[in-house]
Amino acid sequence: MSQWASFFAETGLEIPKTAGDILGPCAFAFLMGFSRILFSKYAENKNLHITLFSAGLGCTLSYITASFAPHPLISLAGCAGCGFFAGVMWPGTFSMASQIFPFGGTKMFALPAFAGDIGCGTGPAMVGYISGLTKRSLAGALSMAALFPLALSVAVALLEIRRRQKLKKLYP
Repeated sequence: MSQWASFFAETGLEIPKTAGDILGPCAFAFLMGFSRILFSKYAENKNLHITLFSAGLGCTLSYITASFAPHPLISLAGCAGCGFFAGVMWPGTFSMASQIFPFGGTKMFALPAFAGDIGCGTGPAMVGYISGLTKRSLAGALSMAALFPLALSVAVALLEIRRRQKLKKLYP
């Protein structure tokens, strides 16, 4: 989403490209940084599964808002909201991995980083490909990127179900 933040700022606020290139990504980055501050301060006392599940759903809704909002300013707010929810995903994923695999070592951190790099490359490529293929607007094709945070929410829900099933077997 950060790659399209300037587009949403330019069209939403009807400002010159230079100003949009600054304002859009800044709104996204500010909310991403703010959510990471909140996460670092309060995550220890929260259920990490619920936090990541909620972040994935929030990011999905932000993508959909940015894509289909009736007013460009609302699209820009969806773009910025995506920064807020996405900000929790990266540190949250590493925190969850270290909880699940406490003796995982550097390989445990390398695998999520590798998967994240693949997602950062394939997501924008997919959006651009679909946009070019269907001759639809970028905003319409951008809604396809909502599948990535939705997949995170589904994966976290499945991990939580599996964890609860194991606990139920251990402590009937």
